[in-house]
Amino acid sequence: MSASRGLEGPLSKWTNIVQGWQYRWFVLDKESGLLSYYTSKEKMMKGSRRGCLRLRGAVIGIDDEDDSTFTISCDNKTFNFQARDHEERDSWIGALEDTIEHHVQPMKVRQAASLCTTTHHYARSTRV
Repeated sequence: MSASRGLEGPLSKWTNIVQGWQYRWFVLDKESGLLSYYTSKEKMMKGSRRGCLRLRGAVIGIDDEDDSTFTISCDNKTFNFQARDHEERDSWIGALEDTIEHHVQPMKVRQAASLCTTTHHYARSTRV
């Protein structure tokens, strides 16, 4: 894992298209403020990204009744995620919060935008 990455690993992401949880491989890049996802670790190794979220200004939500799920709200959208257990969820939440805090100050918008331009399904976290 490179120094710029905050965390990497599997999570399930809720998709409205199939109305269910879909396995994805996630890579959190603290320096760019991006949470990229892939359909598998193998696709990540090939650079075939499925989508990404810009985390600048994003809000993390947790459900007290379910200790493995969390949400990321950005750009007027809410994305639902499910970890294997509460420990994995807490690791992701900590890393995501660190990344969001890291990007409270204005960043080079064009640099972050260019990282997502080749993605077909992505969301922007805030209006920049």
